[in-house]
Amino acid sequence: MIIIDDFLDQEYLKQIQQDIPLLEWGLHGSSPGGNLNFFASYPKDTLYKKLYNKVCNLQEIKYNTNMVSRWYVNCNPSGKQHAGNWHTDCNNGITALFYPMPWNSRMYGGGTAFKNPDETVEYKENRLVLFDGNRLHRAVEHTSNMRYSIAFKIIGEWNEDSINN
Repeated sequence: MIIIDDFLDQEYLKQIQQDIPLLEWGLHGSSPGGNLNFFASYPKDTLYKKLYNKVCNLQEIKYNTNMVSRWYVNCNPSGKQHAGNWHTDCNNGITALFYPMPWNSRMYGGGTAFKNPDETVEYKENRLVLFDGNRLHRAVEHTSNMRYSIAFKIIGEWNEDSINN
């Protein structure tokens, strides 16, 4: 797992923060157990192109076909009943999960939990988390109004040269 804080410049981050609540949302139940408490949006706006390109150019990833297979914005309501189900994203590939919004993890909770090994990554504004797409993970319950994240499913493998340096 790789965590990159302060991933975007502040001006661009603010533009995304202002846009996310205005997106069109639909039920997202791709997790095992059919958790329909997540909502997703697939923005086609060019506002997100810079973020997409920055993820596509990460030196930590060696792209097999130089592509992100899909990406979307998650919206997760508060409460224990809305915690995510354990799931994997893909058998071969890497997931990049971006936390765009201002957040107080001590007050709200709402990170991402992982298994094998068990650990939790705190939700922190402007943080990008890269992990193996076949690793079990889920959204942790939170007490804020909404928890937003942007997920990228990447066809590629780790660039060992950049990870070891």
